[in-house]
Amino acid sequence: MKNYLGFLLLVGCLQFCFLSNILAQDSLQNVEIITPEKPYPVFFTHLFRAEETAKQPLLFENRNQFPLQVVAIDTAKEYGFKAEMGKAIWVHTKLYSQLPTDKEVFFTVGFAEKIDVYVEYSNGKIEQGSTGNSFATNQRSIKQSNSQVKLFLPKQQIIKIWLKIHQQLGDGYVFLQLNNPEKTTATWFDKYFSYSLLLGAFFIMFVYNFVLSLILRDKAYFYYCLYILFSALFIAYIFLPQEIGWIGNNLDHKWLVHIFLIGNVPILYNFFIIYFVQLHQIAPKVARWNDYYFYFRHTINFVFYFLTYNGMKNTTFNTYGNLVLLCDIAEGIFLIFVIIKYGKNKVLNRFLLAGSGCLFIGGGVDTLNALFPFISSYLSFFAIGSAAEILVFSFGLGYRSRLVEKEKQVAQAELIKQLQANEEMQQNINKELERKVQERTAEIAHKNEELETQSNQLQEQKDHLQHAYTHITDSVRYAKRIQTALLPPATKLQEVFPQSFIFYKPKDIVSGDFYFFAQNPQDDNQIFFAVADCTGHGVPGAFMTVIGNNLLSKIITERQLLEPAQILAELDKNLLTTLQQQGVETSKDRINDGMDIALIRVDKAKNEMVLSSAKRVVYQFRAEQLIEHEPNKFPIGSSHFGEKTFVQHSFAYLPQDVFYLFTDGYPDQFGGAENRKFMIKNFRNLLTSLHTLPPNEQLQQLQKEIDQWKGNTPQTDDILVVGIKI
Repeated sequence: MKNYLGFLLLVGCLQFCFLSNILAQDSLQNVEIITPEKPYPVFFTHLFRAEETAKQPLLFENRNQFPLQVVAIDTAKEYGFKAEMGKAIWVHTKLYSQLPTDKEVFFTVGFAEKIDVYVEYSNGKIEQGSTGNSFATNQRSIKQSNSQVKLFLPKQQIIKIWLKIHQQLGDGYVFLQLNNPEKTTATWFDKYFSYSLLLGAFFIMFVYNFVLSLILRDKAYFYYCLYILFSALFIAYIFLPQEIGWIGNNLDHKWLVHIFLIGNVPILYNFFIIYFVQLHQIAPKVARWNDYYFYFRHTINFVFYFLTYNGMKNTTFNTYGNLVLLCDIAEGIFLIFVIIKYGKNKVLNRFLLAGSGCLFIGGGVDTLNALFPFISSYLSFFAIGSAAEILVFSFGLGYRSRLVEKEKQVAQAELIKQLQANEEMQQNINKELERKVQERTAEIAHKNEELETQSNQLQEQKDHLQHAYTHITDSVRYAKRIQTALLPPATKLQEVFPQSFIFYKPKDIVSGDFYFFAQNPQDDNQIFFAVADCTGHGVPGAFMTVIGNNLLSKIITERQLLEPAQILAELDKNLLTTLQQQGVETSKDRINDGMDIALIRVDKAKNEMVLSSAKRVVYQFRAEQLIEHEPNKFPIGSSHFGEKTFVQHSFAYLPQDVFYLFTDGYPDQFGGAENRKFMIKNFRNLLTSLHTLPPNEQLQQLQKEIDQWKGNTPQTDDILVVGIKI
């Protein structure tokens, strides 16, 4: 009997265990189990989906009535889906944690514009989180991630997970996996630290080249700075959007920002290349064609803005965006080949090829790595290549600046040499002409019978001299082009003083009058401006203008003498030394050549003007009143005045003050009914009547008045009048 009872008890226990196992298996059916051996799995099974329709919107409150369908196992690893505009896809799964303790993990849910995650616990509690690449970062469950949310796993409990995926403009996909928070956070830190260093380097290069662009006023530097700025913003936008507050919190408009940045980067790159190698000079036809391409690219940018704002799908955007990108790459390669073929400086070509090569290699490695992963790196190789390109281009710009400065110095030396050769040629021709005329006159007096023969010979000599004269005239015209290149353009003065004008009218092809403009190398608020009248006009006067311009530039920019009186004293000393070294003809061991000059220094920060002048009066109009600033009574260069001491005047200027600096060419011009000089009094009265007019009207009236006065009378001297309204 006891044995029978024991047997029944054993059978009952076995049946209880069997039923318990069946019940347990039934409760864990369609549940993803988290085990200690595999705490961070990828979910391949137990996935269900439901799709909204226009007639059947799905609300979370009605989740138990969703028309769920099983997701096939072979597509669950990377389950792609498509949704109609404005509809949502629901994905559902269950988790059961066999871990010994409760645990908080990062839950990767996939990539889409907006993903709402609902977690339903066994006690009825529901938690909600949000993520997605169009969710503002301050609204995400995890700020640093557009594909993860935080998930709490209670031990020995089943939790239900519901995902609502919003995809307005294309395709997204679901990819479910648990992640270790510590390792994921460490990976983010390494990535953001690396990109912060890279963007710091971009910022340093931007500031350095921006300062150089202000100093050199070079368009190549200007477009290069914009290229650096847009490249840095694009890299930060692509890889660190959550760290940029405005972009991260307005990701609904991210494609507009994307188009603005990536659409302008290739345009700025091409502009930089064009001015870097001066494409308009080496290949003008290509430069004009390139201008048409820029118009095309700007038009494409505006079309993309419009279509994206009105709901263009991501797939369409990517297709057309890739086509435009191919056009940009083809344009860049075409420009490089043109520059290699027509570029005159091989060193600049190497800098261009090296920088562009860094960018193309970095982008190529990124593309290959995306298709066939072979390198694991926190940094994008495109970003590294872009940084290397900018570094190479910076060295190239430095080399180019030194090259331009060297070419300017060579041009000055060639001008001086050309002027000297022209003057020597003219003297030799004059002496030869005098000698020939004397010889032929004597021969005519003694040999009347040879008159016809000698007349023919004289005609030949005349033709020879005419040919020589034409050669001299061509040389002088070439010298004029060089002299004009050395004078600063009127637009440079108008950049500092917009209300200003320059009336410059040489008597001959080249002029003995010149004006000078410079900024204090140590303080951009201090501007130097001078008007000078050299002895003589034509070639001799032009020779003196080159010397004077060169000496002023060295005294201010290299020796950094900043007081006008000191500058004139140093100019006087250096001019005498230069003339003696050049072997200028003298009278009784004294040098007669020199110049009259008025020099002002304007301090825009202090509203102060300092003036020193050598034999040139400066007129100032304030509140309709004329103020005359008297000059020093001796010129620059002439050694007939013994020891010279230059004085300067310092005074504060007021808004609307007008200053006139001029040479004696205008008042000394002959004309009128009695063929007499215009005179300084009439010139002063003319300025009094004109000084309230706009600068362009003053310039027109000065030109009209002198033309009417001169009539058919030849111009007496070089004319230079400069008006500046503060």
